[in-house]
Amino acid sequence: MSISIENLLEPRADQKGRLFIKGTRISVHNVAIWWKMGINADEIAYRWGLSLAGVYAALAFYFANRNKIDKEITADEAISEKLPNGWTNTVPPPGRSNDRSWGVRFPS
Repeated sequence: MSISIENLLEPRADQKGRLFIKGTRISVHNVAIWWKMGINADEIAYRWGLSLAGVYAALAFYFANRNKIDKEITADEAISEKLPNGWTNTVPPPGRSNDRSWGVRFPS
């Protein structure tokens, strides 16, 4: 039995149609950012409780669409820089993905 990328990634209409590792809140963009930070695929899968196949599918999609995704990441970073000091919009750590308290962090 073979599995295709379509079985491992899914689009989210509420996220500009961007692809996410199926069944998670982790996007191809997140995986690309972590990979560019020097975190390898095994470590990404371990840290965020993902399947290794899902991480590699995200990386394969990223490399096939690198210019487009890098431009979107740059645009997202520009928007984040405009947030007031202390505010961030981050991906929750493992075990907190369904915790509604996560998301935008308000300054103290």
